[in-house]
Amino acid sequence: MKIFLKIIFIFLIIILTTIAIGYLYYSNGLPDIDNFESNNNKKIIQINFSNDEIITSFGDVARKKVEYYELPQHLINAVISIEDQKFFVHNGIDIKAIIRAFYVNQKSKRIVQGASTITQQLAKMLFLKPERTFKRKIQEIILAFKLEKKFSKEQILTMYLNNAYFGSGNYGVSSASQYYFDKDITELNLRESALIAALLKAPSKLSLKNDIKSANKRADLVINNMKQSGLIKNSDKDNFLTENNYGTNRLQRLYFADYAYGQFQEFINKDDLLNKKLIIKSSLNYKIQQNLENILKNFDQKNYKKLGKSEIAVIVMNKDGAILGMSGGRNYQRSQFNRAILSQRQAGSLFKTFVYLDAFNNGYNLNDEFEDKKIEFANWSPENYEKKYYGKTTLKDAYANSLNSVSIQLAKNLDRKRIINLALKLGVTSLIKDNDLTIALGTSELTLYELTNAYASIANMGMPVIPYAIEEITNQDGESLYKRQSSGFPAIVSQEAILSIKEAMREVVRKGTGKKANIGNNIYGKTGTSQEFIDAWFIGFNDDYVVGIWIGNDNNKPTNKITGGSLPAELFAEIIATLN
Repeated sequence: MKIFLKIIFIFLIIILTTIAIGYLYYSNGLPDIDNFESNNNKKIIQINFSNDEIITSFGDVARKKVEYYELPQHLINAVISIEDQKFFVHNGIDIKAIIRAFYVNQKSKRIVQGASTITQQLAKMLFLKPERTFKRKIQEIILAFKLEKKFSKEQILTMYLNNAYFGSGNYGVSSASQYYFDKDITELNLRESALIAALLKAPSKLSLKNDIKSANKRADLVINNMKQSGLIKNSDKDNFLTENNYGTNRLQRLYFADYAYGQFQEFINKDDLLNKKLIIKSSLNYKIQQNLENILKNFDQKNYKKLGKSEIAVIVMNKDGAILGMSGGRNYQRSQFNRAILSQRQAGSLFKTFVYLDAFNNGYNLNDEFEDKKIEFANWSPENYEKKYYGKTTLKDAYANSLNSVSIQLAKNLDRKRIINLALKLGVTSLIKDNDLTIALGTSELTLYELTNAYASIANMGMPVIPYAIEEITNQDGESLYKRQSSGFPAIVSQEAILSIKEAMREVVRKGTGKKANIGNNIYGKTGTSQEFIDAWFIGFNDDYVVGIWIGNDNNKPTNKITGGSLPAELFAEIIATLN
């Protein structure tokens, strides 16, 4: 008997020694739980709307933190029921859950069930790399014990929900609540809480924007778990089972956030970058951007077949140059390439505006007549969209109907270098090659950003506009590091020329190629369609706002015969209507 006890004692000593050695080995290099907040020293760049609402943050993920008392009880219950039913009673790990998961996974010969507690998930989230190794798992358990010792259950759950990823670019439960339901966290109902909890398993896959059916199926499981645990009654379950309030998709604002983030260092000193947190107050208008994203969502659904795989880029600007709304594509989650800023495309007939404006600034007037006819030069004969010629026509009508022959004749009579210089002064920044007269038809590749800028200068009565995305930059102490100062420039063309081009642009929407944009007497604009329907444009303005729109394919293949006067003009009308 004594020998047996000695063996057991020695065996226990060996086990304890092994555990101690393993603990020391795997604890080596782990962060200090007592100072875990100071361990996270990444710089935070926070981008805000003009009303100081947060758009997003770069660097360490800064987000609105919620306190435990702000969490609805049904949200707490939903998360616990689906993620860790014994959260409030275990000490960081759930032994029974580990044994059960091991058995199920061995039987299935694949991982079908996990056993990580909420505390373990928090440890992994805050301190560990997302690698699947035995060492990381042991470190996760060690950190879980330390977290349980340092913090209360309420603190651990709150930290978990403040740091968890909920899909579609949303970190933290507060961000998810605003994004999916346009609600403060305290206002979530039972169904919405179940949907939030459902996202934790596979945030991207189960995102309400990606797979509503799967999200609902997972939410039903959450609610059933809550019912079986006695956390809700049958009547509660039935009342919220079919409620589907998913808010609106506003992820397109991140195109703007990326753009503003890429600019901010130009406005501050190198020493300012030493601040741990910088807050950028941008020009983006919360209401205008929200309306824009809602319009784009509905427009996409309504014209899905016609659009096919074509992308849409939009810029909304005021005559001061402030970018108030932006979308660089139909789906930021699918593609982060900002077509509004970066995509250079053939401008098509939009470039004719610079030709006509130069003409009006150098002695021509709206009633001057040209003959719209077949002309040839360099073995090339430009045709009109309708493949017919109109004979004698005024410059006003030729511009309104976007007649190519007249634009070529007009450009031939003018100084092409002067036309190019005018476009540059108005806001075009890309290189325009003066190869031949085809520049009058928009063969140069320009961006929506610079074209919208140039048209804003026209709307501003010929006074050049400098677009801007950043109003002010402050540090974590509220100290202003940069504040935009408005600066005016003198007009670069005569007021008579501006009034003439505006009248011509008014004719475009009144009875020309842009009639679908004509929703008021103060609407001015120009359509543009590049060869073979590859690019479709509409840029226009009213008394206060300028809106630029481009539709096309990233691979430069033709659209489904979309012209500037069709979908772009229709979309312009919908957007500008919300700005009046």
